[in-house]
Amino acid sequence: MFYEEFETNFYNALKEHLDGNYPIEVYQSLLRDEPNNSILKYLLAHSYYMTGNTEASDLLYDEAVKMNSNIDFPKDFSNIEQVIIVAFSTLLTKENPYINEVFEKALASNLVWDFSYANTGAMYLGNCDLSNAYKVAMQGFEKFPASPYIRKLVYLTLLKSRNIAGAWGFYEDKVRELDEKSDKFYMQKPIYDFSDRKARVYVYSNGSLSDTLFFSRYIKPLEEEGVNILLDMPEELYPLFKMSNYKMNVLKPDLDEFDYRISMMSLPYLFKTSLENIPQKDGYIKPDETKYMYYNQTYFLTEKKKVGFTWNNDYNKEELKTTMILEDFVPLFEDTDIQFYSLKQDLTQEEKDILFQYNIVDLGSTFKDYADCAAAIANTDIFIGSPSLMLDISAALGHKTIVNVPPSTDWQWGIWEEQTPWYSNVRVLRQKQAGNIGEVVERIKELNLLKI
Repeated sequence: MFYEEFETNFYNALKEHLDGNYPIEVYQSLLRDEPNNSILKYLLAHSYYMTGNTEASDLLYDEAVKMNSNIDFPKDFSNIEQVIIVAFSTLLTKENPYINEVFEKALASNLVWDFSYANTGAMYLGNCDLSNAYKVAMQGFEKFPASPYIRKLVYLTLLKSRNIAGAWGFYEDKVRELDEKSDKFYMQKPIYDFSDRKARVYVYSNGSLSDTLFFSRYIKPLEEEGVNILLDMPEELYPLFKMSNYKMNVLKPDLDEFDYRISMMSLPYLFKTSLENIPQKDGYIKPDETKYMYYNQTYFLTEKKKVGFTWNNDYNKEELKTTMILEDFVPLFEDTDIQFYSLKQDLTQEEKDILFQYNIVDLGSTFKDYADCAAAIANTDIFIGSPSLMLDISAALGHKTIVNVPPSTDWQWGIWEEQTPWYSNVRVLRQKQAGNIGEVVERIKELNLLKI
């Protein structure tokens, strides 16, 4: 069963249970998918109890208590409503008119477990309420210091509140979890910890392409510490980083060629990064000069202001509500003093027609790799879009960049500021209401941001 279907069925069963109905068959089905869910076992035990099957009820009750002795499961089911509230709190992470009431009841009950804190904190983060998110995160950490859900809430809250120095120890849990799922050969080596400044260290990426680009700002500082780096970069980024003079291993080395390993995502933790010592806020990748000149001479010989942009059309429906699509840019296209350049690849015919209508130069169709993309961006005066790898490239180049984000977004973009400490030349335009991108576009026009 897909997890979304599980959530829906569990949610509906809980509502039935609160109404005095006992969805025994639904609980049985859900337990086949999550046989170690003690809450489910207790709820099914109560359902059996209320329908007269005391033998089955006693058996399930004993299993529930044995599986989770930290939760108060009374034999007489006297707190069944609180159990249901706690179960609700593990599910209601999406917008819901009763979400605040349910979460607060869950935290006030004596059945609180790690999911209750994690989901309550996530709710506050989603509403950009850092104060309450931090309070809940710390309360949860006091009770469940080893819970991965609580530790994730802690690092997200700290990173978004810009207490980045305190976040990396918790963020490292995420990195180690990614490592544990890997069967790569380098896992046989210990993690590098600066104990040997002349060590041979295998540096690898275990995150997305955007993660790799973001954390690669630490490669040069690591080299400057005297470390002998064997850099493993995702193949898609080879052309881009080759132009930036990064020494990469195309062939995987033998184990005896290096002494330690470290993930790029662990480097902030290794360097004890704070707001005061963030390395290379711009220009840590460079455009290929030959490709730069090609794009300059072929597409950019104009006196007009040159604005590059990209948009999203391949995200799920929820993400599309808060990311820019091509139609969102149309009010900006009306300014004939600006020459616009599309860097989107794989255009639909409808999108091609819109670009043709507004005399927009299609550069995306010319790209063979990300080095082409970087060279094209470097020729623009400003680049604009929602978070994407292409926008990350613009920011890493140190290029003037405008990013459109929803009220609650990735930690790199903060939670209320128009600047980010990670890049020196990026302006963050935050939607005042999630999905209201038209208002962001109007702000761009009113502030004349594309001509500054």
